[in-house]
Amino acid sequence: MRKLAYAAVIVGSFLILFAVGQAWRLKPETKTSRILHKGDYAVLVTPEGQDVWLANRKDDCYPIQKAVVERDESYLKACADNQTAFPVAAGTRVRVLAESVSRRQVQILEGPLEGRTGWVEHEFLAPDPRAKM
Repeated sequence: MRKLAYAAVIVGSFLILFAVGQAWRLKPETKTSRILHKGDYAVLVTPEGQDVWLANRKDDCYPIQKAVVERDESYLKACADNQTAFPVAAGTRVRVLAESVSRRQVQILEGPLEGRTGWVEHEFLAPDPRAKM
């Protein structure tokens, strides 16, 4: 009877862990799909290639990225007008300077905004294919 109880606990634990993995959509990291950390080089990405908005303050990052996803142009214009965020072209190379849960502070490495820093949600970053891993 004990062996059956142990087997049930093991199978139950496996099923719970499997369900959690599916809910979180856990996948192994690859060179083109991985979480970026301080010191990593990346490119800014969006699903449809539109501009990526960087927040000047970490706390403004999520609402700005939400507006990007929802295409809330009036909110983004207000952010630009009051200088809480600024748009950067998708594909721009950046370096991760700091991280805070899902947010990353990045420094722009090319283009007219080179040297400027801002905060972005990590899903808008992809590993820079030109950087050595």
